[in-house]
Amino acid sequence: PLSETMLFGNQPFIADMTEQAMREGSPVAEGMRARFAARAAKLAERLHRDTALRVHSPEAGMFAMINVAATGLDGDAYAQDLLHSAGVAVMPGSSFGESLRGWVRVALTIEDDAFDRALTRIVDHANRISRRSHDHGRSQNRRTHGWGGAGRRAGRARCSACVWHSGGPHG
Repeated sequence: PLSETMLFGNQPFIADMTEQAMREGSPVAEGMRARFAARAAKLAERLHRDTALRVHSPEAGMFAMINVAATGLDGDAYAQDLLHSAGVAVMPGSSFGESLRGWVRVALTIEDDAFDRALTRIVDHANRISRRSHDHGRSQNRRTHGWGGAGRRAGRARCSACVWHSGGPHG
């Protein structure tokens, strides 16, 4: 860790191994990169095709970000609802700052079979939430906004009558 290096200096054997790893690369890392990239591509393709969710795929790394604003929920509420109703844990984007409040982070690190099952649950959940939000918006429109222009759009926003959960990060 950095604190030990600052207190005790960099140990020669650690420096030697770091230099060797940088020079030679890692066959393990290449396999990880390939698996994570394939999962990120699958996530983006499936969500873009089957839901209103949008994925910001990483150029590299083991996480992808999903914009969940189309569901009418923020990332905190979406993550909590996804965990409780579909058994899939994601990290709310707000954990990384206010600008990511409408996002969730998905780990690309689980095995392909588990990832595929989780992806199917995310798709089903997103479509259920979108329908629920849409249906609730229509009933709100009838009660309070009528069926015209701005009222229709306003009725689809999350209102105080909705029962949405918010909670901490589950990654």
